[in-house]
Amino acid sequence: MENSELDIWSRYERLKRSFNVLTQITANMVSTLELDELLQTLLDRLTEVTNADAGIIAVFENGELVIKSVAGIFPKDFVNIELTFEEGSFSWRVINEGNLIYQESAHLHSKILDTAYKLGISASLGVPLKRFNKTVGVISIHWVKPHPPDDEEVRLLEITAERAAMAIINANLFKQVKIQAELIELSPDAVIVRDLNDVIKFWNKSAEEIYGWKKEEAIGKKITGLIYDQNELETYFKAKDFTLKEGKWQGELKQVTKDGKKLTVLSRFKVLYDNSGNPYQIISVDSDITEMKKIETLLNRTQRLESIGRLASGIAHDLNNILQPIAILTHVFKRKLQDESDLKYIEIIQSSIQRATNIINQILSFSKGIAGEKGIVQVKHLIRELEVILKETFPKNIKIEIEVQKDLWPIVAEPNQMMQVLLNLCVNARDAMPNGGTLKIKAQNSILDKHYITQLPNLKPGPYVIISVEDTGTGIPPEIIDKIFDPFFTTKELEKGTGLGLAQVNSIIKEHNGVINVYSEPGKGTIFRIYLQAAEEEFKEKGVEKLKEEIPIGNGELILVAEDEPAVLEMIKLALEENNYRTITVNNGAEGIVKYSQNKN
Repeated sequence: MENSELDIWSRYERLKRSFNVLTQITANMVSTLELDELLQTLLDRLTEVTNADAGIIAVFENGELVIKSVAGIFPKDFVNIELTFEEGSFSWRVINEGNLIYQESAHLHSKILDTAYKLGISASLGVPLKRFNKTVGVISIHWVKPHPPDDEEVRLLEITAERAAMAIINANLFKQVKIQAELIELSPDAVIVRDLNDVIKFWNKSAEEIYGWKKEEAIGKKITGLIYDQNELETYFKAKDFTLKEGKWQGELKQVTKDGKKLTVLSRFKVLYDNSGNPYQIISVDSDITEMKKIETLLNRTQRLESIGRLASGIAHDLNNILQPIAILTHVFKRKLQDESDLKYIEIIQSSIQRATNIINQILSFSKGIAGEKGIVQVKHLIRELEVILKETFPKNIKIEIEVQKDLWPIVAEPNQMMQVLLNLCVNARDAMPNGGTLKIKAQNSILDKHYITQLPNLKPGPYVIISVEDTGTGIPPEIIDKIFDPFFTTKELEKGTGLGLAQVNSIIKEHNGVINVYSEPGKGTIFRIYLQAAEEEFKEKGVEKLKEEIPIGNGELILVAEDEPAVLEMIKLALEENNYRTITVNNGAEGIVKYSQNKN
């Protein structure tokens, strides 16, 4: 790999580890009410991922800052030490300034300073634990050697601190749920209390935000008819029965909002007992993990694509090895044959080989994740190819209309990417017309003056090719039209869309110094317009065909050929000798060095 690819891969691995940490933290938050256990797990994972030598979480209890968890080389004796206020000590400085701080040779609290000094601690990174502008503690990690944090470590620490603060507040809320239920409103998760007949008794603010039902609408209603998918009720009742038997339950559930949106939540149930010790209510804490599940799915898809790419690359190289001898032989036969009809057959073979080579290069480009070279592209040819694809693959109830200006100007572009743009837009149009309709693709020349381009940022006045993709589908609601080009934004179901199609389209158009805009009316349809600068005259004159390379006739020169594929080696040898060269052939580089030494004179 190149260094840049290694850097990208290294960053990808670190982000994946950070994602796994956050996933585990979220899962732990809904699976346990034991705050000490949760904070310890959180701190252990954080120090592990950041390669820290030690860590501390201290929490305010009755106004005093108390160490609740330690990790790494710090002794367990630190737990429950009260860090009384000390001006300038690292923990209190982080709390007072309210920001993340990295400091080398930091002045730690006097109650732990001597031990930390003996352990060789020389660098500290800390951040306050805050939620809703309330500071509930401090988290810090420490290293023996200086360790200026990078952006990923800073972000991970901030998110971890946010989760820790969230966990601390939630734990306090759960302990006081009977007498201070109003404090549960601080929870970012939906907190719901229902009786044993599933009638809702308590519904917090986050439940309103997640499910869309106001407290007044929810309380007194049966929860089974409010937020649970009717096809998932069996799962709910099994979870409820388990809760009543074991006292608690946790797991994933499928739920629905007031407007019918489907959610995946991490839910934790716990039985509430009356003064006689009899169960009378169940409290649940629901965390919306719908987006997290989408990210997990996309990560899995990315990993599958990587595997497919590696497989495709191997197949492409094998095909190249098969094609090379055939290509060489056709050049040899072309020189030998005199009959015009025979030469036509050779030209057909060469044309087929070139097409196969182009396909292989596309596969290699895909496997490497890169685009091909830009060149002069006739948009009308792309649209003609696209029309064939659409008519063969789209439903028959979708009418395809093509309008292309006869003297349409060429553009400078990467043709595979341009085809991808048009395909993505057409697929979106198809999905917007489930009951059929009309898909119209138009392309025309236009001279954009300085007044017109004020509506199209980043464009310069001049000649442009405008490509339009129009449909008569459902249209795009005005409240989301500004989000459609955002990565991962989609209105489709999880298995039907990734939210990357239009983001990819926008990215490709920007790479080509163009602009794409959209106009839509709900119930009437959508129009996407792409503005791409026409190719300069000098490019038009050059044309699109590259000069074909031929092997020049030699004068008996001696050529050393090294190739590990026997068939390819034999064909190269044959082609060179047919063109008046002498050859020495070897199967590998080491043998080549020996032969070169023997024949260099």
